Amino acid sequence: MTRFTRTFIFLFTVLLTGYLVLFPLAGTGSAGTGNGIKVKINDVFLSLPQPPIRVGMTTLLPFRAIYEFLGATISWDKNTSTVSASRGGIKVELHVKNGIAIINDEKVLLNVAPRIVNGTTMVPAWF
Repeated sequence: MTRFTRTFIFLFTVLLTGYLVLFPLAGTGSAGTGNGIKVKINDVFLSLPQPPIRVGMTTLLPFRAIYEFLGATISWDKNTSTVSASRGGIKVELHVKNGIAIINDEKVLLNVAPRIVNGTTMVPAWF
């Protein structure tokens, strides 16, 4: 499989996950934690250490649980409050309280900055 194909599959999976989480919630206008949100990837409902939360119309998911399920290697830098995941030549990096994600050295603006909730780094489902 070519690098482009692996990159496409990985990004498509991340975006599809965001779509599957956000689409059923569009227009509901509710906010808060839990909200009965379930995360399903590849026909598997994930058991998450921290329930998804909604901030406005953005759903935040536990970074480690999602990316480990997708087969990525995860790292946390406590000095910079940075979480990163890598898989197949793709690297995603997010800084807590910073509204920018870095994907393979390219900056992507986030709707909501990542945050730590009950010791779990929560990141937007879609970016």
